[in-house]
Amino acid sequence: MFNWVAPRIQGKITIGNAVLQMVEKYIQFYIDENLTTLKNYILNTENPNVLSNKDLPDNIEIEPFQKNLLPSIVQYDASVVGFERAQMLELSCQEKDSETFVAFRNGACIGYGSIKRSCLGAGRVSPLFADDPTVAEALLKKLLESYPNRNGFVMMTLKNNEFASSLIRKLGNPEIETCMRIYSKAKIEFDTNRIFALTDMNFCAI
Repeated sequence: MFNWVAPRIQGKITIGNAVLQMVEKYIQFYIDENLTTLKNYILNTENPNVLSNKDLPDNIEIEPFQKNLLPSIVQYDASVVGFERAQMLELSCQEKDSETFVAFRNGACIGYGSIKRSCLGAGRVSPLFADDPTVAEALLKKLLESYPNRNGFVMMTLKNNEFASSLIRKLGNPEIETCMRIYSKAKIEFDTNRIFALTDMNFCAI
């Protein structure tokens, strides 16, 4: 499949997450050895009540996705990942069998998250971005509560975001698969402190 797709992405920056045993297959890619990602999978149904939303200040509101919120999501997302993904976000937020919530402080977007059904029927949180860890935890709680009929839970995190790892541990004992971040042309800088779950789409052409 990779050999079939490769000619179609010539000239574009392509981003992927390669499992360790496959990294050598992508030798033509730039491998970011400082950016290790973890695919966390909890098979059994986890309880979102172990997560907290009690520490949120009164000036922070969490709202379900509506189309009029899309410009705020696009602007915030670009501030985290370093480039605009308007078309992808519009399709993602309106995808069937998915939920998205957006956090605002005094009317300004300070985070958002989405949950969808994985190919194995698990609730896949992808992405989860927030300015503050307490906001990230409240968003994750809201996402899991909104998606009760799931076969487990999966979330791809950055190894160096300890708070994201602590949220996973609160929910259970995950199976963990380690991946490396790879790029076809150039490394893209982004704000890792605000990424609590990656946008889990392998080989995204920009």
